Amino acid sequence: IDLAVMGANIFKEIGGQDFIGVFVGLTCVREMAPILVGSIMAAKPGTDIAATIATMRVKEQIDALEVMAVDPFWFLMVPRIVAFIVVAPILVIFADFLCVAASYFAVVYQLGLSSEKFINDVVTNVQIMDFFKGMFKGLVSSVLVCIISCYFGYYSAPGPKGVSRAINRSVVIEASLVVIVNYFMTEMMYGFL
Repeated sequence: IDLAVMGANIFKEIGGQDFIGVFVGLTCVREMAPILVGSIMAAKPGTDIAATIATMRVKEQIDALEVMAVDPFWFLMVPRIVAFIVVAPILVIFADFLCVAASYFAVVYQLGLSSEKFINDVVTNVQIMDFFKGMFKGLVSSVLVCIISCYFGYYSAPGPKGVSRAINRSVVIEASLVVIVNYFMTEMMYGFL
């Protein structure tokens, strides 16, 4: 919503308020939704994964798996990575819809711009490849979050401080990498490099 209101105010100053639908549609689908999904994945499931695996390390459950000849990588990490691969594109689609719908209500009902113009601009200018590229960016960010969470959980130091340190480090690195990786994927996908 903030993106739509700020964009409308800036476009109004230069006489381009008719382009707010194009701006909001492309920005939401290409950038905002993938970053939002990566951040959400880092905040909740990422911290949960790091905490769970770090706790298993502290309680020596990972050592017990190794003693039973069960590979901890395949048993603990691969199912989580597969779950992130399945869920991430669905969350990106949901975030796309939510972002555009919220912007629609802000632009039409708060700023009084034309409903038909906004919808037409979004439908006309947002291509199907933009959706797929956004889903791919969200997928890469989410898988990266999962791998980092698993890594820090697996190699956590012993004790409660080790668990909390593993969670904190994973979240800080994930939040930074989601934005950095998104930037480089945008550069590659849209031909800026």
